[in-house]
Amino acid sequence: HLDSIITTPDARWNAAAAAYLLRDGLALADRTFGDYAKADRAFHQAKAAIEAEYGREFRASEGGAKAFEPVWEATMASEEAQYQNFLAPLWQAARELALTPAPTLAAALYKIEVIKHEELDNDIYMTRDTMDLVAEDLLAAVSIETGLSPSPLPSVSSAVATSASDSVNATMTGSKMLAGAEFFGVKATGNTFVYIVDSSPSMRRDGAFEAARKEVVRSLSSMKPKQRYFISFFGKEIDPMVLELGVAERYPIYAKPENVTKTIDWLNRVQIQKEGLPPNNALAEAIGMQPDAIFLLFDGDTKVDVAKFLRRVNRTDDILSAGMPKVPIHVVHFFQDEFQKQMRLVAAENGGTYRFVPRPERTSKKSR
Repeated sequence: HLDSIITTPDARWNAAAAAYLLRDGLALADRTFGDYAKADRAFHQAKAAIEAEYGREFRASEGGAKAFEPVWEATMASEEAQYQNFLAPLWQAARELALTPAPTLAAALYKIEVIKHEELDNDIYMTRDTMDLVAEDLLAAVSIETGLSPSPLPSVSSAVATSASDSVNATMTGSKMLAGAEFFGVKATGNTFVYIVDSSPSMRRDGAFEAARKEVVRSLSSMKPKQRYFISFFGKEIDPMVLELGVAERYPIYAKPENVTKTIDWLNRVQIQKEGLPPNNALAEAIGMQPDAIFLLFDGDTKVDVAKFLRRVNRTDDILSAGMPKVPIHVVHFFQDEFQKQMRLVAAENGGTYRFVPRPERTSKKSR
């Protein structure tokens, strides 16, 4: 298959395809057994040693955080080296291949795979629309190889201009329409959401836990059946939602009435935990689910730098998105205003909205 891609009658295409294959192979080798792979193994070994000495939440201790600092810096250096030496040249080779006319039908189909694999349709450095490039290739290849002359397709720009009403209708009725969700007045756009809710002992104060639970119910009840959701409470342990007795859910589920009813039953059984830890593990799991947004309800009472943790686990690793957050994280900060700075930072650095919910005013007793 590859022989037919790099041995076409067009020398320019052959050179572009060979350059891309070379860069793709080198990047794969580096990730698998090269310097990046070695640095990644060294990172996990060093992290395991630190966890063995200071525990899983080693970042919460001064000694553990200090020991981890050089390990993290070495990891960042290896990722920068991988980008400079392998990823940036790979993406440039992919762009050049996409911009080179495909001389055969097989070459045109291969170009489609490269565009899809490297996500060039979202590449801000592409100088032409990828759909236009592919359409031109396919029309030319079919004409050459079959002798037929298919009618030319409209360019993407003109297609967008002439299908505005269709787009509106698809948004209103299509299965992929973007709806949204709201949690304590924070609005997010999308169809899939993860709620991460603090259930540490500090949530006992001033009815915080009950207020949080009621708002989750209200938010779920307003969702449409084709939307999906997942809920985790965190304290010392992660407490994921359970719809069937003894079976914890692992992925977002549809907001069908029967699912929401079962979830509300489970919410009414959730208890405040005896100990509390930061939401890091729950956040990491939620990010791995690739939702449209995460709602984090937290009182902020932790010594762990949550924002710093998210800079590692919630960032894209390619130049095209310039290290942007993988998933927006909206922060609902409960009661403890002394932690506002840290919680604002979490929302600001992760593309989210920050909302502070003040402590309920207590009715003062009149002195007798």
